[in-house]
Amino acid sequence: MERDTQSSSTAADHENGSSLFHRRLTHRRELKFLLHRLTVIGRLSCGAADRRTVGGPSERLRFLIKGFRVSLQSRPRPEKFSFKITSGVCCVSDHYERLILSLQRIRAGEDVTGLLLLYPQHVLLVIECSTEALLSVLQDLRHMEENSGPILEPRILLVSHDLPSRLFQLWSYKLLDESDSQRTLVSDEQSPERLVRDTLHQILRLGRHLLNKTQQITGSKVIPDGVLKEASDAVPPQAAVSRLLQMEALLSPARYISTYHSPLHHRLDSGHVFGSFRPTTV
Repeated sequence: MERDTQSSSTAADHENGSSLFHRRLTHRRELKFLLHRLTVIGRLSCGAADRRTVGGPSERLRFLIKGFRVSLQSRPRPEKFSFKITSGVCCVSDHYERLILSLQRIRAGEDVTGLLLLYPQHVLLVIECSTEALLSVLQDLRHMEENSGPILEPRILLVSHDLPSRLFQLWSYKLLDESDSQRTLVSDEQSPERLVRDTLHQILRLGRHLLNKTQQITGSKVIPDGVLKEASDAVPPQAAVSRLLQMEALLSPARYISTYHSPLHHRLDSGHVFGSFRPTTV
């Protein structure tokens, strides 16, 4: 009698989906889109004194128009999209706020979150988004590299696919000064593999810290100084970003798109028919 009860409860568990496989399958079905995390490093095109700016009004207008043509190429009628230029210079943070806003308008319900760290000469960008938004961000980075945009020599540090949950609940950024970017020492004898691992570990620690401080950040896109000081050792130093940019193994956005987002071209006109003794003829 007990065996029958146990067998019936086991069968009921499988039907109700209580196993780990069924739980993961149910969670996968509830997802509206696959979540990805893109981590990019680069060098700012401006000096330390005006690192938030990209250029004058004409350069800003030219770059923004071309950049948004890339990111809005999947929109049915992109010519109706308009944006307002409010000043003579364009901030890097302002560029990504506009880009994220446009992506979220195109695909409602697919939030784009992440973190932007602006060092005196470098930048570290983390974006969590859907597959379509990921491709748009990569295309925007490729356009920056080809047209001398605000971020020079962007390199992809890591792309994580099919994430179970977000690490960054909001989109936020922070301007770092020399003291903020030098709190963690980087040894010249540190191997490239160790440097990549330590940098990614710091990003995860910083993300978990910001996740616990979500209520203090909500309402402002700028991370408060007090929140960042509590996890100063989790901020990757600028020296680490500078050394990582020298690694030839890191892919550029153009090379990444060409490798992972381009169709495979197979020749279909070879004329060979299976079973034929003459491969060059039909």
